[in-house]
Amino acid sequence: MKLTTRATSITLALASLALGSTSASYLPYQASSPSHLQRLAERQQQSTPQEQEAIVQQAWTDPVGAARAAEAMPFIQNTSATGGLYSTTIIQGDGNQQLPWNAEVYFQPAPDVEGDPDDGWRALPEMPSFSLNRSLTITENAVMPFYQSEAYDASKIKRAILVMPGKPRDSWKYTMLLRNALSVAVTNTTSGVTNDSVLIIGPAWMNTDDRNAGAVLPGELYWYGTQWQRGANARGPGDVNISTYQVLDAFLDILFDKAQFPALNRVMIAGHSMGAQMAQRYALVKPAKSYDKNVGYWVGNPGSYGYPTSTRPVANESCDGDVWGYGFGNGSMVPSYVRSEVRNDRDAVTQRYFDRNVHYFLGLNDNGQGDRSCEASQQGANHLDRGCKFVQYLAETNGAEFPSAHTANFVALTSHQDYPMLSSNTSLWRLFADGLDTREDDVAVNSTRSPGQRGGGNSASSGSSDLGYASWGVASLTAVFAMATSLLL
Repeated sequence: MKLTTRATSITLALASLALGSTSASYLPYQASSPSHLQRLAERQQQSTPQEQEAIVQQAWTDPVGAARAAEAMPFIQNTSATGGLYSTTIIQGDGNQQLPWNAEVYFQPAPDVEGDPDDGWRALPEMPSFSLNRSLTITENAVMPFYQSEAYDASKIKRAILVMPGKPRDSWKYTMLLRNALSVAVTNTTSGVTNDSVLIIGPAWMNTDDRNAGAVLPGELYWYGTQWQRGANARGPGDVNISTYQVLDAFLDILFDKAQFPALNRVMIAGHSMGAQMAQRYALVKPAKSYDKNVGYWVGNPGSYGYPTSTRPVANESCDGDVWGYGFGNGSMVPSYVRSEVRNDRDAVTQRYFDRNVHYFLGLNDNGQGDRSCEASQQGANHLDRGCKFVQYLAETNGAEFPSAHTANFVALTSHQDYPMLSSNTSLWRLFADGLDTREDDVAVNSTRSPGQRGGGNSASSGSSDLGYASWGVASLTAVFAMATSLLL
C-alpha cells in the first residue's frame, strides 16, 4: 500500500473490476424480470468511475466546483436511496474490511457486545490494543468512560485522535476502526506515522437505555437518546449538569498539556454519520482556546449539519429549520455553557468556525436519506446532496470564497460505509500524517468570557484544568493517561 493524497490508478482498476463482476450477474435469461430491467436501466444512468475520479481530483483545487459536479450526478438531487448506487461500491455491504489494495493488512473486527442500541447495551466490552478507562473524573462523582490505546508512551505521542461513535453509541467499533486505519497508515514508511506516535481515544457516550440495561456503572455519565451528539447536558449521575462538548473540552485540555504530552502536535476529532454530526457541531460552537490551530475535525457523511446562519438551500415551510442542531435559532437551545456567546456575538462565532480546520469527507455513492427530519430536508435530500449544498453554502456565506481552513474531499464508489471512508487514501493522510511533525504557535485568547461560559485558556500544565466544574489532581491525571514504555499491538 502506498499512502497518497490522491486516489491511485489501482483504485479505478479495482473499481472497474467490481463493476464488471457485479454486472456479470445480469445474465440473458434474467431479461424478462422487471426488477432486472429496472436495475439495468439504473446502472446505465449511474456516474462512471472515471466521472467520480474527476470529481475527487477537482476537489483538491476547486471544492465548490466539485460539490456542484457531485450534486449533478444521477440519483443525488431531490431523491434518496434510488439508483442502486450501493451495488457499485468498491466493497459491498457495511464495508468492514480492508479495501482491496490494503488486503494484506490485518483487519481486527470489533468485539461482540451484549445488548443492542434500542434496548440498551449491557456492558462496555474489552478489546485488544485498547484499555477501557473508567477513572476519568469530570466533576465530583461523575466519571467519563473511554477507550484509549493500550500502554502508550506519552513522550512519543505526536497525534491524538478522539473518535466519535455512530448513532448506536458503538464507541468500541469506531475506536477499533481507527486502529485498523492506523495499521494501514503505518505501512507507508514515508509518512512518518508509527504505532507509538498516535494515541486513539474513544469516548463512550452512553444513554439512559444503557444505564437501565447495565452498561453504565454507578457514578458514570450518561445522556438521553441521541442528545449527546448535539452537546446536551448529561442526565446523570445525580443532578450533574455537564455538556458532552465540555467533556471534549476536558480531553483537549489534557492532551495539549505539554507536561503530560510534550511531543503532541495535533489532535483530530473524527466522526462518521452521527459521529460526524457531533464533530461538526462541536467545531461550530467550541469556545476558543490557545491551541485551536492544532485541532482538526474529520467530518464524514453526516446526516445533517449545523448551519451558522438562518439560510437554507431547500424551501420547506412545514418547520423552522433554524433550531439548535441544525442552526443556532435564537440561541436558547444551544449548549448552556456557550449560549451567551452565541447570542451576544454570532458573527464572531461564525467567523471562528470558518477559521477552524474542518475537513468534510463525502462518499460519492451515499444518497441514503439519513436524518429524516423536516429540518434536515431543508438542507438537501440525502447525505451527499446535503454535503454538496453545505460546501456551496459555506462559500456563499464567506464572501464567495470557500473558507481557506476548510477542505472538502470526495471518496469514489463509496456509500454510507464508515471504514471505506476512514481508510481512503486521503482520509489516512488527513487523520494520521498531515502535520504530524509540526505544531502551530498557540494564539492568545481573550480572557473575557460571556456569562455562563466557564474556563478559558490552557492552564492544564499547572496540574488542574481550567474548567470551573472540574478539578484534576496530579494523581487522577496519572491514572487517566498512564505513561508506559511501549504500545502493545
